[in-house]
Order: sequence, then structure tokens, then C-alpha cells
Amino acid sequence: MTSLLALNVGSALLWGLFATGLLTLLMSGSQGLGWSRISFPYMIGSMFTSHRGRAMGIGFLVHLAVGMSFALLYALVFES
Repeated sequence: MTSLLALNVGSALLWGLFATGLLTLLMSGSQGLGWSRISFPYMIGSMFTSHRGRAMGIGFLVHLAVGMSFALLYALVFES
């Protein structure tokens, strides 16, 4: 528990938000250029709903939450 107190959680979450946003931007850009047809937010969202518009929104939020959680876990591992 000591390493959690020593960790700057806000900084880890901010970097997680930045990295997840950049990854999403690169994936969307590659889709727009026709280099890829894969959309992680759509794939994740389609696990929760079959409505395409809702799937993109839900998938993006889940993708963002998982990315930030991963960043926090990553920071905890390297802090210890």
C-alpha cells in the first residue's frame, strides 16, 4: 500500500488519457486512409449493444477506461 501512496495517481491517469487518445487517433487515421478496417471502440462496444451508434460511444468509453486502468497498473508496477 505504501507504493500506492508514493505514486502520483493524477499524473499516471493523465498520461494514460494521453496515450489512449493518441492510440485511438492513430487507429482512426489509419481507418480514414484505408490502411485498416479494424475499430477497437466499435468491437468493444458491439459486445454491449447491437446499435452501431451506441456501440461506438460505449466502446470508446470502455476503451478509454481500460487504457487509463492499464496506465495506472503500469505505473504501479514500475513504482514498485
